[in-house]
Amino acid sequence: NMIRAMHPSKAVLALLALTVASATAAPVSTPLTAVGTGPREALASAPLSGLSAAADLATDQVTIIDIRGSVTRTITRAEIQALVPWMSLGPVGDGPSALAFSDSGRLLFIAVHDAA
Repeated sequence: NMIRAMHPSKAVLALLALTVASATAAPVSTPLTAVGTGPREALASAPLSGLSAAADLATDQVTIIDIRGSVTRTITRAEIQALVPWMSLGPVGDGPSALAFSDSGRLLFIAVHDAA
């Protein structure tokens, strides 16, 4: 055996070189799971946590999805309305219009507009 005949430190380096040479990675793209009923007004993703968010314009909801496609949280129209009581959110043309995550995914920023 060639590795056994080598000096122990050279054998470790040879095994390390073989391991590194055989380990390759490539991005794997998967489609976003459809959540909600209406068109998507905005999408956001957090690269470090694997979270994604989608704003549904028809229902004024924001759905947060983990890397496996499971819904982790839904922010409803009523929850958004409680934070912006001066807006009159309805089913046509207003609600969440832009989303942005922090890199870590701990913060989700939601821009909300009112068509009135």
